[in-house]
Amino acid sequence: MADRNIISPHKMVEVKNRSQGLYEHCNIFSLPEEILMKIVKLLKIKSLILVSKVCKKLYSIANDPVLWKNFSFTKLSLSGRCVLGMLDQHRFSKVEKLNLNGKLSELSVEEIKSIFSKISKLKNLKILFISRNTIAHSWKDSKFVELFTNCISSLEVVEMASVKPSYPFLQVLFEKLFFGQTKLRKLNLAYSDLREVRTAYFVEAVRRMVAVDLYGCDQGGYKIKELFQKLAQQNLKGTKLRKLILSMCNFENIPTDVVAEAINTLEEVDLDWSELSTKQTEALFVKMSE
Repeated sequence: MADRNIISPHKMVEVKNRSQGLYEHCNIFSLPEEILMKIVKLLKIKSLILVSKVCKKLYSIANDPVLWKNFSFTKLSLSGRCVLGMLDQHRFSKVEKLNLNGKLSELSVEEIKSIFSKISKLKNLKILFISRNTIAHSWKDSKFVELFTNCISSLEVVEMASVKPSYPFLQVLFEKLFFGQTKLRKLNLAYSDLREVRTAYFVEAVRRMVAVDLYGCDQGGYKIKELFQKLAQQNLKGTKLRKLILSMCNFENIPTDVVAEAINTLEEVDLDWSELSTKQTEALFVKMSE
């Protein structure tokens, strides 16, 4: 049954003109478009879709890319293929944040290449979540690696935990980070294998970013030592790192004073399940109390 409280936008409403003491007929379209836009901005996504079906004018307003720039694909039960088709729509041309966690595993190499090709064309995109995706079959495709690396490098925040990217992507990405050919400020590479990445690239790339998540990463046991030695150097130019997640990391080969100095340069650090010796822990707390 239709909702009797819903009023057609074309229904005429009498409005009193206070200055002249007269009555005038108007409808919702008598309002300036910027006012209509402010009203439509208050709607939830499902209501926005319904409004777009009323008439051509409301369709145009409801599909303005500004209204969809923060749309979350994860709120709807959409498959990766549905998302692939939706990214072509004009309404998503100004999207700033894209959450594709768990959406890519079902796609073929060509479909994944297509979706990242579309993502690379989203000029306003700053944040991308692609965690929990199994795309191991794609890393063997050199064209995909190039496309994927360029796409990731153009963003500010990327979360790709449990994607388990492999060589050569990681090597190419850290090389770009090393030479300053990327906008990345925050990067989540949890459970990645970093053993093939050059240590010099790794150290410089990590310390130049604001936040890095290396939870459960295999980094060969020496990259963190080199990173900490850099961080421990006082007044080192170029260091922007403020948050570092190093859960499940072994610090036994890092000097006690270096651990304490390096960690105290950070504003936030996560050492959950990491192996710190008693001396390292004591030195850390002593440094924190100074």
